[in-house]
Amino acid sequence: MKALIIDDNDSIRQMYQFFLENLGFITDEAENGSVGFNKIQNTDYDVIISDMDMPVVNGMEFYQLVSSYRPHLLDRIVFSTGNGFNGDYKNFFGQIACPVLYKPFPLADLENTILSMNNNSFNDKVREVDSSNIMPIYA
Repeated sequence: MKALIIDDNDSIRQMYQFFLENLGFITDEAENGSVGFNKIQNTDYDVIISDMDMPVVNGMEFYQLVSSYRPHLLDRIVFSTGNGFNGDYKNFFGQIACPVLYKPFPLADLENTILSMNNNSFNDKVREVDSSNIMPIYA
């Protein structure tokens, strides 16, 4: 199982990486949507976790690129944001089917989101992780 982590915050990328690798994922990272889009040209990731507020190409722009060039990956995107109540983002989230996690959130929410969005296809592959003692993710 492969996951792509797109976030301009190094600490958040490292935390996601640690958590997802403990679940059994092989991870790749990108510091913005442009780098992330380049990575999906060669790999069909099982899960793509994308921040919204990033330089160069933000989460909405990344979604539009995926929609135009790799639409079969759209149902694998999970957005995370600390600014979900921003008018543009709120409208965007209302128009798409991707799950959205609002920072701060417990990592157990990320695990549950991944399991639910893939129609339980990962249930046999994902290892159980005790995330109760891991700090919530902040923007």
